[in-house]
Amino acid sequence: MPFGKRMGSKKRNWNLYPACLWEMSRVCRPGTGRAALLTQDKKCFTKALSGMGHVWQKVHTVWVNIGGLHAAVYLLKRTVQAFVHPSEQDKEELPGNAKNEDD
Repeated sequence: MPFGKRMGSKKRNWNLYPACLWEMSRVCRPGTGRAALLTQDKKCFTKALSGMGHVWQKVHTVWVNIGGLHAAVYLLKRTVQAFVHPSEQDKEELPGNAKNEDD
């Protein structure tokens, strides 16, 4: 993940990190998908991950020093929760779209 030092900025990471986790949840296989992510912006990553707890579980964190920068490697595991696109999620919540158990 970009640290926001040489490229980008820590401010942009607040939008980038959740978007990356969301896209990774879409392409990783539920229940068996894994991800190892390196970042120096630990506060931002932790916040992004807290909003994605239904699709990502933090398995392990390793603290590393990269050229004087204190960074972390996060090992994540994809939960069994199916990916639902936000537009589909909104449709399911509409009153007229309740699923009938007889279908």
